[in-house]
Amino acid sequence: MVSLFRIGHYSELKVWDGCSPIPEFVYSQQIHKSFEFGGHSAPILGGRVVVAEVYMPKGPRVVYGLLGCQFVPNLTGQLTVWISLGDSDLRAYADARCNGVEPIHLGIPVEFLDAIVSGVDAALKLGDAISGELTFCFGAFGVSSSNSSVFQSLANFLLQMVLGKELVYDTASLQIFE
Repeated sequence: MVSLFRIGHYSELKVWDGCSPIPEFVYSQQIHKSFEFGGHSAPILGGRVVVAEVYMPKGPRVVYGLLGCQFVPNLTGQLTVWISLGDSDLRAYADARCNGVEPIHLGIPVEFLDAIVSGVDAALKLGDAISGELTFCFGAFGVSSSNSSVFQSLANFLLQMVLGKELVYDTASLQIFE
């Protein structure tokens, strides 16, 4: 399922639930971080693929990012987050909303690692816990249009989607991108 949301007058958030518009990119390294839970985790029955692309014009420039993840539930009592990093996959994402402004390339640059971990951490602080493996393996960025803040917001949003939050139907929840 693909959904398109307006954020303000000109900004957009496009969400793919159950599929990805891009292939997994060729990564140069994969980093993992585990989050332990002392209590019960939210029951999630099946795996899930969720991808989000944000496009925000800011005067003469644009803020852009695409991030996606795969989630596979398990009963370990912890969430293991894998982040595939690499920006040397020079394939362009031709269907990017931001094309025409600058070339958009597949990958997740290493400088966005801490932002993605922060986004996951912020989503987990909302109170829900899940047990499984969450792999960020879909990404696209622009050299000048992408930044850590947008990737932090995307990671936060994606984990909340995986947790089953019905955020995409609540425009107030999209304020994390403003």
